[in-house]
Amino acid sequence: MSGLRTGLRALMYGYVMRVFPVVSLAGFVVSAYGWFRLYQWFKSRALIVALVGVLLVIALNVALALTPSQQVAGLKENMTSSEMADALVALENQLESPLTVVTVVVPSVGLLFESTGLILLRKLYSGRPPLVAPALLIAYGLLLLAPLVYLPSIEAGIRSVRESLLNGSLNTTTALISLGQLYLPFNIVEFAVQFTSLLAYIVLAYFFYNMSRSVEE
Repeated sequence: MSGLRTGLRALMYGYVMRVFPVVSLAGFVVSAYGWFRLYQWFKSRALIVALVGVLLVIALNVALALTPSQQVAGLKENMTSSEMADALVALENQLESPLTVVTVVVPSVGLLFESTGLILLRKLYSGRPPLVAPALLIAYGLLLLAPLVYLPSIEAGIRSVRESLLNGSLNTTTALISLGQLYLPFNIVEFAVQFTSLLAYIVLAYFFYNMSRSVEE
């Protein structure tokens, strides 16, 4: 029973840590350990899928940390039109980079994989954690994919603003307003992502805490 209890406790601590960006990566490492200990206990392929999902996110974060980042100059109202146009070119290149798609898809796939482990636990523990737990994780994973839907329109909008800056039909102030309107859907989805992730991790930590206590009893 100690292995099972250790796995459940590790998942509880892992989800708590994942709430906080500063220790989020460490939280994924602890979660991976928790899924591994559960796999050692139950020997289920679904738990391996969950473990792989967490390892995908860890691998992506490590790869990003080791990859030289391309700095994009911040857009400011006191820029000249040509300076802002150059900054928008760099932003376009960043959005069109395959790395942008990878950083969106991999975490989403990882979370969807991880939800399989939660669904298995529902079968093993008579409906615990409740359906809301994997549902929240699945919703979180799908919301992460949302930017891919309107990424082409954002790229086209940035290109249009850049061209307008160069031909003088927009100044830097009106260009920033146009860009703000362009990114409004992204900001709304980002808020939904943050809210869903926070709710999912808190709910999961709570239920893994209760499950670990039931094992002790």
